[in-house]
Amino acid sequence: MIVSTKNQEQLLKLDKLLEESNVKSEKTFIFDDEADQASPNTKTSKGGQSTINNLLETIIGRFIRRAYIQVTATPQVLLLQDINSTFKPKFIVITEPGPDYVGGDILFANPFEENMYLRILTEEELNITVPDDKNIILIPEGMKKAICTFLISAIAKKIHKEGNKFSFMCHISVSKNDHEYIKFLLGNYIGKVSMFLNNNSNLTESEKIEIGNLMIESYKNIKITFVTIPELDLILKKMKLFISNNNIEVINSDNEASEPSYGAIFNFIIGGSKLSRGVTIKKLITTYYSRQTSTPKSDTMKQHARMYGYRSSDLEVTRVFITRELADRFFLINESENELRDFIIEHAQQEGIIPINVYGELKPTRANVLNPDEVITYKSGKEYFSNMIQYKKEDIEDTTNVLNKMMLPYVGTVSEPAKEITIDFAIKILEQITSIPSRSFWNDKRIITILKFLKSKLEYNNKAYLVVRTDRRIGNSETRGISAVLSASDHDLAVGSSPTLFLYRLTGTKNKGWDDQSFWVPVFRFPDGNKAYFFNISEEIEI
Repeated sequence: MIVSTKNQEQLLKLDKLLEESNVKSEKTFIFDDEADQASPNTKTSKGGQSTINNLLETIIGRFIRRAYIQVTATPQVLLLQDINSTFKPKFIVITEPGPDYVGGDILFANPFEENMYLRILTEEELNITVPDDKNIILIPEGMKKAICTFLISAIAKKIHKEGNKFSFMCHISVSKNDHEYIKFLLGNYIGKVSMFLNNNSNLTESEKIEIGNLMIESYKNIKITFVTIPELDLILKKMKLFISNNNIEVINSDNEASEPSYGAIFNFIIGGSKLSRGVTIKKLITTYYSRQTSTPKSDTMKQHARMYGYRSSDLEVTRVFITRELADRFFLINESENELRDFIIEHAQQEGIIPINVYGELKPTRANVLNPDEVITYKSGKEYFSNMIQYKKEDIEDTTNVLNKMMLPYVGTVSEPAKEITIDFAIKILEQITSIPSRSFWNDKRIITILKFLKSKLEYNNKAYLVVRTDRRIGNSETRGISAVLSASDHDLAVGSSPTLFLYRLTGTKNKGWDDQSFWVPVFRFPDGNKAYFFNISEEIEI
């Protein structure tokens, strides 16, 4: 057994060892932990190859009898790799969390209702920056509440003999200057709390009142979930004894430690990138998270959720201080993950292609690890049609006859609304049509895959709508196929709340560039919403 970190120096040593050991014929398991982080080629979008990716490919290639097993909680980048990539999974096994796991289904169950584990910060708390005047101490209100909540929760659990060391995580930025400033703010406010507990005369009366009120407010909030919490007076007495037993630690590249030391009762941990992935923070009960980005990525944000894990024994005192916008994003990320898991369980092994779905302004992953020529995106409320379709008489005559019979009850006039059908029936229709492989947005398998995805959603209740038109005299462009098919009047018939399928029968005459055989062309409109579906198309077509 060999264990190695994924940095250049260590991988070069490992590769040299393997080369000298002549292990090519050995049966080998290669486990790549956090396989979506450092392993993918970060120069894919520019046509190059990153050093770590190159070394890993070389090491994997040292063995001819191997199983390369990727492990990650965020597979988006792996699933969107090109089909010939070493890092494209050939199959997927989902691991289910145990009953004591605390994750998005608990912490971000519904962003539109008050969640007992969330404390919503104001948007102003996103703007914590180092002031020009070092004498100005501006600790945000939400951070004060988070500190008081943490202190009360830790002491309450200690009184119950349910732990002696607890953690508070502050994740607001990747800036090292910000980390040091936050360390200063935390230390300053903990000092004020200590003065409050000791009735120190150096604390102003207004500061005493403010801290006292925050202690009462925090205690009441914790009591909602921790019903057997000791009385506040007892907690404050114990807090007075232990308040000095605190440790404020910055975890970033300036700090040699790879993880916190947990040397005190109250461990305050501040960081950015080093707290973003692969670190389990022991006895984490309070999280202050306000890290913002202009282009949020689903997999990156999910990895920031260090409050996830086997923490059910501390759930009653677990609190996440977060802005409403960020809470909404975590909710949408959790929704996307659940949908992806469900799809993989139900369809992935049969379909062979997997849509990566995201909501709102989220991106599935970082752009530099994807091939822009191979990744395609479908968006809610948009129409897509097949511009390259089989039209030769010997290829489509039977299919046309089948669809003629299927569509006979649904042929409508311009004034008629779309007719309600099931998503199952829409899939059955599309299964009769064969498009010519191309790099257009339309692909039969992709559209059918997404329809199966939509069918599983309760909000659509297996309902779709169909608009059927016949005798369309549209020509064939030698280079582009069909340039347009959906009419403006038909466009308005789409039902925004459900999938809508338009089906047009073209006359297919010779003078229009066809083969004197009528045939059907589909147009699919995604239901309205804030969703996008990402596919890698290299695995589906050969040009």
